[in-house]
Amino acid sequence: MLHPPLLIKTIRDLESLIIQLHIPSLSALPSNHDIRHLLRQVLYTTAESVDRHHTPLLMSQKIVQLLYKTSSQLGREIYVTLLDQLCCTFEDVAKEAITWLLYTKDEHKLNIPVTVTLLRSGLMNVSLQDQQLAKIFLQNFAAGLVQECLSSEPPITSQSQLTYTIEVLGQLAQASKANEEVNRLVDDLHGVRRPSTSTTLDGVVVHQPSVKPETKQLREKLFVWFQQWVNIFQRSHSPEKAFVPYITQLTKQGILKVEDVSSFFFCVCLEAGINSYMKCVTAGEFDYAFQALDAMSRLIVYIIKYHGDASGVNNNQAKVHYLTKILLIVVLVLTNMHKEQGAIVQQKLFFRFFSSLVNDLHSMEAHLGMAYFHLLVAISDTFSSLQPMYFPGFAFSWLSLISHRHFMPKLLLAENHEGWSAFHKLLLSLLKFLAPFLKESDLQLAARDLYRGTLCLLLVLLHDFPKFLSGYYFSLCDAIPYHCVQLRNIVLSTFPLSIVLPDPHLNMEHTIDSSLSWSKQWVRPT
Repeated sequence: MLHPPLLIKTIRDLESLIIQLHIPSLSALPSNHDIRHLLRQVLYTTAESVDRHHTPLLMSQKIVQLLYKTSSQLGREIYVTLLDQLCCTFEDVAKEAITWLLYTKDEHKLNIPVTVTLLRSGLMNVSLQDQQLAKIFLQNFAAGLVQECLSSEPPITSQSQLTYTIEVLGQLAQASKANEEVNRLVDDLHGVRRPSTSTTLDGVVVHQPSVKPETKQLREKLFVWFQQWVNIFQRSHSPEKAFVPYITQLTKQGILKVEDVSSFFFCVCLEAGINSYMKCVTAGEFDYAFQALDAMSRLIVYIIKYHGDASGVNNNQAKVHYLTKILLIVVLVLTNMHKEQGAIVQQKLFFRFFSSLVNDLHSMEAHLGMAYFHLLVAISDTFSSLQPMYFPGFAFSWLSLISHRHFMPKLLLAENHEGWSAFHKLLLSLLKFLAPFLKESDLQLAARDLYRGTLCLLLVLLHDFPKFLSGYYFSLCDAIPYHCVQLRNIVLSTFPLSIVLPDPHLNMEHTIDSSLSWSKQWVRPT
């Protein structure tokens, strides 16, 4: 067995090497570098120590000390990586280290670069850090941490994950108790334009860029109006009756008349829905988590129902155009969140919004008339923009949405097969995204689940819409990898329900006649 003295020597060697190196980050180190060898040696020595209970704990305490002591980013990344590995290997270390990092009151923890590194590594949970920061509040540290988390490249988190801290900062600013740094941050977060400052550099005036033109007052006003609708939606048995006076007041305020303001209104609505979800989930109030998003969906559908062309000539086109504008805003917000959070993006938020929107539109189908199908096509175009090839973090929700019972059948049962091309486009997007994973002999868990979902979707199409599959068999088979026999056979085994296949047990002459008759009946749809 190896002994702690060797472990102490290894740590000292590691510390000495970090001080000597001038490399910006751990990722820049070669794979055969001495530091990587020392990291492996520390982990192995700790795991093989005589006292497997106390040695890892002592080791983690030493690493935390070095983490807050080092002044280099390379050192911070190395110690965080080491601590993360120990937490993964030893349950006691994970419990004690994370508890200390999150909940212990210690002025040494007020180190923004260290906290940022811990958050980026995932060792510290952003939501838990947000809650603790709001409770034990130091405005300079909080403002600096929020600024660093949101402005780093790539961003560590989004505003929606720092709800409590930003809320407390806003309260300080409103009470005139915040310093200039906090006031500037709050204004930036709310999109308030501050006077552009300029600096002189060798006689040349350099203008600092100003922030977005939306004012804090407008944002707060729009938020209040949306909250009024959420309250109506929650408390009224018939929200549609209250919708007319509500939308009348909204129009009188000029919110829906001006293009930029109306777009900003829906952006604020979605932002409020996301923040409401985050707060409810953090507080464990899951019953109320989606109410704001459901209210937004219902509001959109009511607006679409009563919206029309000013001239009265083409009301259907006006409805589709209005919905398309709103959906574009949703796509932009999802794009931003997916860029910030990647694979851990909150799928549930947008899945709930889109599924609520499809359900609410279905409930209004009789009132929407011919516009209903075109609205579904607009949603289909939005789903095409959100395909897994572009948003892999949204893949599972996307698959559920395109197979929604009020979406897929409505497209495929439309007159003259008008919805076929739209759904064919979505199905091809799914198969093309799945194809690279299917080339591997051993599917990962996520890829296996997505494959099973695709298999179920094709089986539903085989059973309920065989004519659709047989009509597009060539392009679908072309998108399926050659060795995926199961998927390919499902597509190739389809035939229109109106056709009776020849019976192989009959005599050959009858079989040939039946085959000729069958080939004449089958016409590939255009």
